[in-house]
Amino acid sequence: MDRTQTLSFFDALLEIFTREEQPLNALDAQIGDGDHGTTILRGMLAAHTSAHASASLRPGPMLLEAATAFQKATGGAGGTLFAQLFKGLGTAAGGAKALDREIIARGLADACRLVQKLGRARRGDKTMFDALEPASLILTEGKPVADAAAAACSGVEATRDMSAALGRARFVADGGRGHYDPGAWSIALILEELSRQFTP
Repeated sequence: MDRTQTLSFFDALLEIFTREEQPLNALDAQIGDGDHGTTILRGMLAAHTSAHASASLRPGPMLLEAATAFQKATGGAGGTLFAQLFKGLGTAAGGAKALDREIIARGLADACRLVQKLGRARRGDKTMFDALEPASLILTEGKPVADAAAAACSGVEATRDMSAALGRARFVADGGRGHYDPGAWSIALILEELSRQFTP
């Protein structure tokens, strides 16, 4: 995924999360504050602006700039955790001209480590981590990026039957069992687009 594809990635993410803002808010209203979609869209707008402002950079630095912009725009724990996805990818890319499958694998693994460190999330807690870690594990097995995106979607499905151990959802009846986690849903949307933009 070269510089042009990385810019297209952020273009597409802004379009996707503009479209999904209200559906994600509705999901979040069932187990949280009802503002997840709006928060993520605000971050994506900042990340998109940052990516285009740094369009002369290689993908790694561009992703790192976008991660910082996303985190500043969203604030709070949730925004910080989501920013780790872009930060992990950017750090793994370094000065490379393009992200290959191995870079993406390292980036997602690093993002998982950072999310665990900052959010203390584990699989089964009904968080974004339930979509992020399965995708990362698929890549460490040497499988395609498309398979990682599919694993993230399966992770989202699994959250429906979970009772939350973290966040506001744990205060909802039965920990929000019966509802999808909006953070996991957003991770899956991001990784699906990453798969679409990626050229092996």
